Amino acid sequence: MDVLLTKEGWAMAQVTVLVNGRSFRMGCRDGEEARVQELAAEIDTHVQRIRGGMRAVQDDRLFLMAAIMMADQLWEARDELQKLRQIADSRAYHVIDGGAQAMQRDLSKALEASSRVESLHQRANG
Repeated sequence: MDVLLTKEGWAMAQVTVLVNGRSFRMGCRDGEEARVQELAAEIDTHVQRIRGGMRAVQDDRLFLMAAIMMADQLWEARDELQKLRQIADSRAYHVIDGGAQAMQRDLSKALEASSRVESLHQRANG
């Protein structure tokens, strides 16, 4: 495996991936070769799924369709993440708000008790 350096000085490795039966030589950061191969395998899975339901289709069209499918999945994941964040933010607010209300009630009770004790003390010392 060859290691190159980018103009910024990053180590850049070369890795070969297989998509739709074709080999592609890719550059990536040193140490990310396995990840790039896993990502290429994911792309190949989408390409094969599309290809299975169609007649002869050119690679560039297959790759574009796979990219669109993956972009759609990414958008769905982002939407789901946004919904989960909103739920978490809402719940955190309720927890904080509920905690503040409980603290305020406890403080009010403590102040009332303190006032009663002070009142009893004043009566006793008269």
